[in-house]
Amino acid sequence: MKRAFFAMSVILCLVLLCPAGASALQPEDIVVVVEPSLEFVQTGFFREGLADVQKDGKWGFIDTGGKIVIPLEYVYVDHFCEGLASVAKNGKMGFIDTAGEVVIPLDYDGAWRFREGLAAVKKDGKWEFIDTTGKIVITLDYDEARWFHEGLAAVKKDSKWGFIDTNGKIVIPLNYDEAQGFNEGLAAVKKDGKWGCIDANGKIVIPLDYDSALLFNEGLANVQKDGKWGYIDAHGKTAVPLEYDFADRFCEGLATVRSGSFEEGKYGYIDVTGKIAIPLEYDGALSFSEGLAAVKKDGKWGFIDTGGKIMVPLEYDEFISFFNEGYVLAPKDGRWGILHNTAYGKPATVTPPTVTQNPFSDVQPNTWYFDGVMYAYGHGLMNGTSADKFSPEDSLTRAMIVTILCRQAKEPDVSALINPFSDVPAGTWYTEAVKWAAENGIVSGYGNGKFGPNDAVTKEQLAAILYRLQQRGEIIPPDILMDREYPDFNSISDYAKGAVTKLTMQGIFRDIPGVGFNPKANATRAEVAAMLYRYLSVVK
Repeated sequence: MKRAFFAMSVILCLVLLCPAGASALQPEDIVVVVEPSLEFVQTGFFREGLADVQKDGKWGFIDTGGKIVIPLEYVYVDHFCEGLASVAKNGKMGFIDTAGEVVIPLDYDGAWRFREGLAAVKKDGKWEFIDTTGKIVITLDYDEARWFHEGLAAVKKDSKWGFIDTNGKIVIPLNYDEAQGFNEGLAAVKKDGKWGCIDANGKIVIPLDYDSALLFNEGLANVQKDGKWGYIDAHGKTAVPLEYDFADRFCEGLATVRSGSFEEGKYGYIDVTGKIAIPLEYDGALSFSEGLAAVKKDGKWGFIDTGGKIMVPLEYDEFISFFNEGYVLAPKDGRWGILHNTAYGKPATVTPPTVTQNPFSDVQPNTWYFDGVMYAYGHGLMNGTSADKFSPEDSLTRAMIVTILCRQAKEPDVSALINPFSDVPAGTWYTEAVKWAAENGIVSGYGNGKFGPNDAVTKEQLAAILYRLQQRGEIIPPDILMDREYPDFNSISDYAKGAVTKLTMQGIFRDIPGVGFNPKANATRAEVAAMLYRYLSVVK
C-alpha cells in the first residue's frame, strides 16, 4: 500500500511543489550530513523537517540528522502537510503532529492529507471532510473523495467523478469516469476512455482527445496519444510535438523525456520550447527539484544541475525521492544516508541598484521598498510621478505594468502585430507594449475583447502577469521558501492561485502579517518596484 500511495504522493508533490531554480549551485554546496548507515527498507522524502522511513513493516519519521523522532510503529504513514500526517495502525487511520502526538484519533477507515485546511476521511463507507481540529466541516455521501487544491476537491459516486467546493457544494457535476485535481486553473478529466481538461467552472477547455492524463505545471501539460508523448499549453495548442516515448511534467523550466523503451531507452531534458537542454544519455532521470535532478547511468544514481553539470557523483544505488527543503535520503550498499544542499533557502545574489543618488524625497533608505525603487528607476523601468516624487503608495494601471515589462524586454518592434483589444487605441504611449504583452501570452485581457488599460492592476493580476513572464523566459528564479498558502488563499481567483503560490515560494511575493495576500487590493508602485527587483535582478 505504501509504495502505491508514495507514487501518488510524488506526483502530487512534483505538481504542487516543483521548486524552481536556475542553478547557481556548486558541487561543494551538496554535503553528506549522514553517512550511509541508516538501516531502513523504504524511505520517503523530507517535508516540514521530517522524512517517513520503514523497517520490518513499520513506519515512522526521522529528522534531517537521521534521528528517529517518531517511533516506527505504524503500518502506513503519509508525509506531513500543514503540520499533520495521516497514519494507520490496527486497521484505522488518524493524524499525528510533528511531535508524534495523535491529534486526531485513529477512528477512520481512510484518510487523505490536509490541503487548504481540510482533509478527506472515510468512516462507515462514506467520506467527509474535517478541519485540523478533527471537526467535521463537510458531510458527504460519496464513495470516494480527494484533497482540496485551488478551492476544489474531486469526489466520486456511482462510478462518476465531479468536484465540490469548500462548502461541500457540487460545482462541477459528477459526469466523468476519472478526475485529477486542479492545478493552474485546470483539471484533467476522463470520459469514454479519453482525457481532456476542464476549468473551475466545468467548461471543457481542452477536448477529451488524449489517451493519458494531462497534469498542468508551469503552463504546459504532458499528454499522450497513439503511444507518443508531448506537451500542450492551456489553450490546447501543441507546444512540443508528441514524439517521445515518455514525457514527465515541467519543473523549473525543464522536463524529463525518454526516447526508446522503458528497459533500453535513454532519458534527458527539454526546455519549454522543445529544445533538448540536457542530452538523452541517461538510463533513468527524475524531475528537477530545488535546482537538482537525480539521473542514472551504468546502474548508479547521482544529481545534476539545470545545466547538466554533475553535482553529486553517480555512486548511489537508487533514488526514489528528490531534494525537498534542502535534503534527500540517498542509499548506498543497502543503507541510507542524507545529503544536504547547503545553498537551499539562501536568497539569490541580486544586482545592486545602479542609482548613486536618490532623487525622490518620499523614498527613504530605511523603507522596505527603497532598493526596489532604486533598481526600477536606475534601470529605466519606472519613473517618478514628478521630478522629486515617486508616490510609492499610488496604484499602477494595467497599461503601466505592461509598459514597464516591455521596457525590460528592450521594447521589441511590434509594429506588424495586430492589436487584439478594442479599448486600446492606436498611437497611445502604451499601445505597442500591450500588443507585445498580448503576443507573448503575458496578458489576455478580460475575455470580451477588452484590456482595461486604465484599470488599476490588482495583486493577483500582477502575480499572473509576472508568472506568465517567467514562462517565456530562459531562467526561473529559485525557490527560497517551502510550499505555503495564505490565510486568504481561497479568495484568490482561480486563474491566479498557481501564480501566487509559485511567486511566494520564490520570495517575490510576501504576505502582510495578519492580512494575508489581499489579492483584490491594488498593487502599489512600491510593491511593484520591490517585486520587479526581486525577480528581474535574479534573472538578468
